Amino acid sequence: LSVAAGALGDELAPALAVGDQESGTCDDSSLLQQSSTRVQQRHLGAARDNNSSKQLTLLQWNIGHPTSQEEQSLSYVQDLLSDGAPDFFNVVNLIGFNATEKYGKVTSVCTEFALTTVIYNTDRWQLENELSSEPQKLCLSDKADPAVVARFKPTTGGGPKLVVVGAHFALGPSSNVDTLKARLQIPSGYEVVFLADTNAFLTSNEGFADQLGIQGDIAQTPTNTSTCCYMFPFFDFFEVPPLSFFMPDRIITTLQGNTPITVIEKLPKPSMMGMHRPIQVTVGF
Repeated sequence: LSVAAGALGDELAPALAVGDQESGTCDDSSLLQQSSTRVQQRHLGAARDNNSSKQLTLLQWNIGHPTSQEEQSLSYVQDLLSDGAPDFFNVVNLIGFNATEKYGKVTSVCTEFALTTVIYNTDRWQLENELSSEPQKLCLSDKADPAVVARFKPTTGGGPKLVVVGAHFALGPSSNVDTLKARLQIPSGYEVVFLADTNAFLTSNEGFADQLGIQGDIAQTPTNTSTCCYMFPFFDFFEVPPLSFFMPDRIITTLQGNTPITVIEKLPKPSMMGMHRPIQVTVGF
């Protein structure tokens, strides 16, 4: 109570002084109410900041099938990074992305046009530098199907240690899952974040977790809306929408969550052949 009273007094004093100077009178009850509201807003803001420190924002996107560096896609990724400061973002087939002071990256390149990049927020996360945990940059089949497996720890010590996977699986039956499982080592005490275009029609998030040997409870973060694919984006005003039943992009994690994936509808223009919609979710720990 004494702290609140002091803060209220600090808020009230300048307002009283202005009231005396401008009108010679002052409505004490009105000023008291306004000052109390400002104090409450500050406390609510602090609570939100504290809550956000115990949350992670995760994104996944396949930009399609580029044949060269796509400036509109690079600009679009930068916009997504600046809008809400995501923790981890796996982008498939993004050519030419450079790390920044705010965002680091780990990229697996199978060919010039087959790659995946895990982008991470360096304000909150850093790569573990032990030799045994250096990032793995994989091709899950011959010169195709890129994947990244990397271990991260929080920069401030306040948060879980993570094994983060970014991947692009082949379309149709393949050995991608078995190959990734063989390389996926999850130490005791680590949480898992899996961001991928799985190219799967029917396999659930729980099914993928089981196939990959991910232990523990899986957050309920289903992709319930189609994410793939724009097929004939020849004009800004005409696009064949994604197939209504195809939801290959997944975010699977052992962190806490019970929220369906948000599918981002707005895409860069012009949208290239085969471009997916990005997906995003916020989970806790």
